[in-house]
Amino acid sequence: MSGQIYISVKKAAEIVGVNERTIWRWVRGGDFPSPSIQTGGATRWAEQAVRDWCARKKETA
Repeated sequence: MSGQIYISVKKAAEIVGVNERTIWRWVRGGDFPSPSIQTGGATRWAEQAVRDWCARKKETA
């Protein structure tokens, strides 16, 4: 088991501090990591990928 934690769009939005629609807009625009899992109507991101993305954004801000 990889120990990877997968999170919903709601949790990703909470981590980033934006609304869920913004996450989807960023994904469509290529400005946010693509979901890691999409099955049976469930879409999930690797939590670490979201946190790494946030860290990179803070470094360039």
